[in-house]
Amino acid sequence: MSKFSKSLKEHIDESDLSIKEVAEKLGINRTHVYKFLNEKCTPNFETFVNLLYIFNCSAEALLGREDFPKEEVLHPVPPFQERLRALLKEKNYSQAYVIKNLPVSSSLMYKWISGKSKPYINMLIKLSQFFDCSVDYLIGRIT
Repeated sequence: MSKFSKSLKEHIDESDLSIKEVAEKLGINRTHVYKFLNEKCTPNFETFVNLLYIFNCSAEALLGREDFPKEEVLHPVPPFQERLRALLKEKNYSQAYVIKNLPVSSSLMYKWISGKSKPYINMLIKLSQFFDCSVDYLIGRIT
């Protein structure tokens, strides 16, 4: 079982919500939640962020990357393209540098920068490693 699916199961078990209720809050069919739990698929960016809000937890906790949640103020998630632009500026990285070293396609980078697409969980983790930051920092939940 992946860290994410294990952590998601734990968050559901610890909440007073059923899988059906989680799915309803997410606006998806409960079979999708079962697929997340059984590692058949991963949530898209919006669904992942909504899970963070439902369980009032950090991205690192939901991804199973930290055992004990830190006492941090979690902010609403800003548009991903704004956060990505800010990180590029903060690290003094060009888009070309990211494309070359991550590696990620130029079309995907364009979609992220323009707000036409957002990364899935596996790419959020890779981006956080590339930028040497937490996923929460990457998506703007902590500053």
